[in-house]
Amino acid sequence: MCVLWIHNLRWQIVVCSLLILCALPVKAQITYATPQAAAKALFEAWRTKNRTKALQVANEESVDKLMGTIFRKQRKLTECHNASDTEKGLYYCVYGDSEDELLSVAFYMTKTRKGWQVKRVSFAAEG
Repeated sequence: MCVLWIHNLRWQIVVCSLLILCALPVKAQITYATPQAAAKALFEAWRTKNRTKALQVANEESVDKLMGTIFRKQRKLTECHNASDTEKGLYYCVYGDSEDELLSVAFYMTKTRKGWQVKRVSFAAEG
């Protein structure tokens, strides 16, 4: 509830709206010391179907893509490398599927001032 006494009703509404917006929880982004740790955190969030934790590591587009795909226990971390020259600053980790290579998934991480976060997700079947 917003209790302010301002003579101008329009300013009262604006001030109250700003107070309410400031009170809303902000999605906390977590960064990791290594790209492998960021990839593992997102992979575990996907495995446990924890969208909230996934959104702390990756953007909404990446999380939507993962959560819209069935998790397969056959996926294991198979490699982590710097991305190609065309994608400078990116690092990727691949979770390979032992039964079907086309079901492998790659997490592309980028380093911020505070640490590593997942920038995008790509499945092998996408090309």
